Amino acid sequence: AIFLHVFKEDCRPMNNKNVAMLYIVGPQGDNISPHIPQDGPKLGAKQFIAAVETMAKRALLLVKWYNEQSERADPPIEEIRWSLISGGAYRNRKVSKKDVAEATLKGMRASECNIRVTFLYDGDVFQRAQREYEMKSSKEMKAYEMDKTRRGTGRCPHCGKRSRSL
Repeated sequence: AIFLHVFKEDCRPMNNKNVAMLYIVGPQGDNISPHIPQDGPKLGAKQFIAAVETMAKRALLLVKWYNEQSERADPPIEEIRWSLISGGAYRNRKVSKKDVAEATLKGMRASECNIRVTFLYDGDVFQRAQREYEMKSSKEMKAYEMDKTRRGTGRCPHCGKRSRSL
């Protein structure tokens, strides 16, 4: 579940730029402590990662939708702060914190929402996941360019489409 609570102008906590609060209930894996209420489905590793990705995408799409509503988005939401949702007690036992961070980043990228996201520190998993994504993207683009040069065609690593050099 994802909720966006927009504060009235005279009720913004700490600073007038604190426009809203984004509430997110993340997916539950099967590694839940017996001391935590266990409502809802417990997801296997693949389902869990897919649910984390979908959650991150939908959260940013909600913020994007709010910002596109010109009358209500004054001021628009320019930045959100994000913790490692479902990365602790609710994480699937076969999934690492870095896997959760990677799925979160993948979902956020898929939203195509142009907003600043500040990640809260949790063992540096978001920074490591982003670094690995950038390195992988860089290697894929170099391989794509070499393949294109060698054979005249290549498959784009981002969209999967084949291209032809003329």
